[in-house]
Amino acid sequence: MKTIIFILTLLASHAFAQMTLTSANNPVAGDIDAYAICDTSNISQGNSGANQNWSFLSLIRQDSSNVNFVSASSTPYSAQFPGSNIASTNDNSNYSFFTTSASNMFANGFAGPDQLISYTDPELYLQYPFSYGSSFSDIFSANYIISGSSVKRTGTTTVSGDAWGTINLPSGSFSNSLRVKYIISIRDSANIGIPVITVTNTTSYVWFVPGRKFPVFEIVYSTITINGSQFG
Repeated sequence: MKTIIFILTLLASHAFAQMTLTSANNPVAGDIDAYAICDTSNISQGNSGANQNWSFLSLIRQDSSNVNFVSASSTPYSAQFPGSNIASTNDNSNYSFFTTSASNMFANGFAGPDQLISYTDPELYLQYPFSYGSSFSDIFSANYIISGSSVKRTGTTTVSGDAWGTINLPSGSFSNSLRVKYIISIRDSANIGIPVITVTNTTSYVWFVPGRKFPVFEIVYSTITINGSQFG
């Protein structure tokens, strides 16, 4: 399955220069990340490497939404995420939790009326400074309950600054953009009378540009395998 995300309205935080991510890219309470889901037809991530030119001028928007960032302590689930300082939500009901600092950003899990996943070993999402050629890997884990069954989650993340260049979007052309590649694999193991192992593999290409706090574009490829049978 492939998803195209076109970010619509973003907050400025950088001077226009060769792109390096810093803690200025961390979300803070009050930030709004507006985005649209787009048609994936004839869209690919293009090449990696230096001085690339990517054109996504033919994007067709299908749906749009806002992600609102709030203080983690203001959410109904702050007690379950005591180490988090920021949370995101697009419905004021379900939340993702993060810990941000001058040197990194960690994802701590998710919570809502139907599910709560608090990582015992959080997922490293970004390290600072981060630029073209930077890379890191991380492992994360959680134990949680879903529909009365215990689930053990383990995962790996590999992140690399795999390209830079000019990205052309319906909203404009952005030079010196940085493309960050995420490879995330999540393995959930449960026993509901029979063992069930669900593996979710996701590869994302995320474009950051000078003068914008959050990404301007993202392409996501994902597959789900349940007990060896693949979906998506």
